[in-house]
Amino acid sequence: MRRFAWRVQAVLRSWTGSALGILVLCGAASAEYGFGKNKITYGARDWYAIDVGSCRLYFPEGFEKVGQMAAREVEQSAALIEDILGIQSDHEIPIVVYGSHMAFLETRILPQILPEGVGGFTEFIQGRVVVPNTGAYGELRHVLVHELTHALMLDKLARVSRINRRMRLPSVPLWFTEGLAEYTSTTWTAQEEMVMGDAFIDGYLPDLANLWKLNGSYLLYCAGHSVLLFMSETYGPGVIRCIIDELGDSASFEEALERAVGIDQRAVGDAWKHWLGGRFAYAYGLDEASVRFARALPTHQAFLSPSPWGDSADTLVSLSYGDGYSSVYSACADPSLCRPKRIVQAGGREGAESLHLFRSRLGVSPSGIVAFVAKSGDRDALCLADGRSGRVLRRWRSSGLLTMASPSFAPCESLLAFSAMDTSGVVDLYVLDLRSDSLCRLTADVFDDGSPVFSPDGTSLVFHSDRSPCGPQRCSNLYLLDLPSGQITQLTCGPFRDRDPAWSPTGEGITFVSDRGQGIGLWEVSGTKLRPLVLVKGGAFDPSWSRDGERLYFATYRHGTHEVFVAERSAISGAWEETDPRACGGFWQEPDFQTLPRIRRYTPRFNLDVAGGILTYDPTLTGGGGANIVLSDVLGEKRIYAHVSNGAETAGDFLSSFNLAVAYANLRPRLAHSLGVFRLAVSDRTSLEDIGADERHNGAALFLSYPFSRYHRIDAGTSVRMVEELIGGSQRTELYTEIGYARDTAVWGYEGPWDGSRVSVKLESALDAGSGAFVRRDLFADARYYVRLSRTCTLANRIQWWQSGGADPRRFGLGGTFSLRGWDGYRMLGRTRLLGNIELRFPVLLGIQLFTPAGEMGLGPLRGALFFDVGRAWDGQFPGLVGSVGGGLRLTLGGFLVIRFDIAARTDFSSAPGKPGTQFFFGWSY
Repeated sequence: MRRFAWRVQAVLRSWTGSALGILVLCGAASAEYGFGKNKITYGARDWYAIDVGSCRLYFPEGFEKVGQMAAREVEQSAALIEDILGIQSDHEIPIVVYGSHMAFLETRILPQILPEGVGGFTEFIQGRVVVPNTGAYGELRHVLVHELTHALMLDKLARVSRINRRMRLPSVPLWFTEGLAEYTSTTWTAQEEMVMGDAFIDGYLPDLANLWKLNGSYLLYCAGHSVLLFMSETYGPGVIRCIIDELGDSASFEEALERAVGIDQRAVGDAWKHWLGGRFAYAYGLDEASVRFARALPTHQAFLSPSPWGDSADTLVSLSYGDGYSSVYSACADPSLCRPKRIVQAGGREGAESLHLFRSRLGVSPSGIVAFVAKSGDRDALCLADGRSGRVLRRWRSSGLLTMASPSFAPCESLLAFSAMDTSGVVDLYVLDLRSDSLCRLTADVFDDGSPVFSPDGTSLVFHSDRSPCGPQRCSNLYLLDLPSGQITQLTCGPFRDRDPAWSPTGEGITFVSDRGQGIGLWEVSGTKLRPLVLVKGGAFDPSWSRDGERLYFATYRHGTHEVFVAERSAISGAWEETDPRACGGFWQEPDFQTLPRIRRYTPRFNLDVAGGILTYDPTLTGGGGANIVLSDVLGEKRIYAHVSNGAETAGDFLSSFNLAVAYANLRPRLAHSLGVFRLAVSDRTSLEDIGADERHNGAALFLSYPFSRYHRIDAGTSVRMVEELIGGSQRTELYTEIGYARDTAVWGYEGPWDGSRVSVKLESALDAGSGAFVRRDLFADARYYVRLSRTCTLANRIQWWQSGGADPRRFGLGGTFSLRGWDGYRMLGRTRLLGNIELRFPVLLGIQLFTPAGEMGLGPLRGALFFDVGRAWDGQFPGLVGSVGGGLRLTLGGFLVIRFDIAARTDFSSAPGKPGTQFFFGWSY
């Protein structure tokens, strides 16, 4: 028990001394040895604010029009949401609108690295709504209303709790909260129809009680939206408010649902499934394309944007996300001729951090050059690669363009058309001359223009745009831009989502994606005539014609993933209909901003982010406790950290054992920095049998961190410490310095990294200012490399070297489930520590279902490990290595907690391994 108390106290003291620097500067980085990827502030801007009702909206300098559009939408939508929920917010809701999706991903409001697919979020502690501008007014409106619904839902739940005098309401399932946000922010879309129809018809859509199994997926949003649509149609639109109100008198959400509608959850779920059956009856009768390209390809490859490569119809290049990265693949149209080959991989390196799989298509020239867009630092880069080898031939960026999408070659191959967002947040069409690097802007307006494609004769461009009157409702139509004159002609009309056009090689017609039928399908327009080409139950998108015009390639959604189909021109039939594009009535007009409150400069205000307590107790000693408090401004760029604790061992030293630390951090500049002061009781024991503090440290510290890119950075820190020996009363002044470098390209799986590498090197020193002698000099070096053997198996390698010298060196422990398995934790001590690990990680079970009296409960995947560990901690002469060999199991709970169980046999390499022992603990694998 005494040893356990020592370890707890040591951890608390270590946190107090170092976390003020590590947690402030690294943000999303793992605190373990300083690893972690970086968030970077590129070109810090001033911010401004607009007060709209009960909301205060913030936006960056240069994006005034975006901020005004968002404010107008908040003003119009807040009352609608409040009416659905039956609440009027009585406190200020902060809404932060970033100028671009790039800037949004670098937000400091959340510490973790955001996946590219995140389109917005609501932060629950301060209730901040955070959304990006994508250049499309309809999409901005959708995300704003979705996230504002979450914020008002929190207010509603708090009010129900107060009215019913309950400290805690029953938990609300995620399908309900996300479904409600979709219900208020959008009508039912063809994309939701596609995803839900695939899940329902293929039989992998859970029943209502088990929708929690879909947590973390887009299907959950669709399912929740469909449930609330069904309920509002069946029981009336007031049923949503009624369910929330009933939470105040109910023991569970299921009980509140039953009290609101009069039948139990099972009966509601059965009725919902019956409603879905009627809704998707049409999908059973849709004929699929005649030839299935993806039949022999691995089901995990998930292909998008298929395009014939060069003049060959036998080879395609496609985007893919099935291997865990965003990649470009080449594959044979006949799967028996060759296996898919990855030719470009994004992620883990500068210049190609990610490919925008779902918002940008590939462009392929007649000679086989592949054009694609990749995230490169603070903006996008336009990349040209050889379609055979994948070698990047050219990478082009513009200081005036933030994001780019869907490049398309002209027939001459010297011109490249694409859509891009400028530094004011507006998306327009551009053409780049590859010979002279000259850039020509083709459109200049507030409309969202995308997917430009050259005509076969190179004289015009077809593109989609939201400029029609129904554009603010997320609709788009096709337009033709005559390049010599600049005249724009509308080709399609109506409240539909007509997108991603592709010219037929003869130039007679334009194929495009549309939801004007049942679901998402391919249509063709020629002059004033329109006809359907391909309608399949999984939807059809990303069309591309073979060079001879005889085959049409497209992607579809089947069995929860994306596949590629091909249809023969001779097999396509559809009746032509006359259409009149002029019937749409011109363009939509910008909202009137004159009545909005005035724009004013943003001034930071600090609010509580985190407040937590710590309590320790040892029967032979007194108790100890503490608290950590974090304050931040609305943007999360400036923070105040405070820590107070007491590690008293006896009642007599209670007053002298207080630990206090305060730090201020500024994360706004690229060179993030923090300054802090502290008064800490520190243990400098070298034996596990000793406990308690023997030194008092008073001083100030400065920490700096500079990220070179998303993947590597340099950290530095210094502090001046007045050190007082509690036994003996001697005093000294120490100058402490540290400098470190970290590089992290690891890709994480369920229980730890499974691909990439991690390297960290750190030097620390403590100098006695009086004598000029080094009190301590430490070196920490850690390298890890992950070899992906297959989609599910990884070989993880690690080597560490820690060393301490000087007059008062540290002694490092070795042993336990995170280092040398099979050996007791920290039973081995020394000023030098060497550790090596090799571990094979593999799947055992995809998931575990428990059937309990309270209902069915699902656990995460169960994975196995076979490992070999070797190492030693020692003083003086090297005594030789020891090691262990064994295996273990890892069970993931909730996506954030990993249960570890190891069986390992120890060896000193001079005799056979001993009897295996077991270790049980929690935590991610190295």
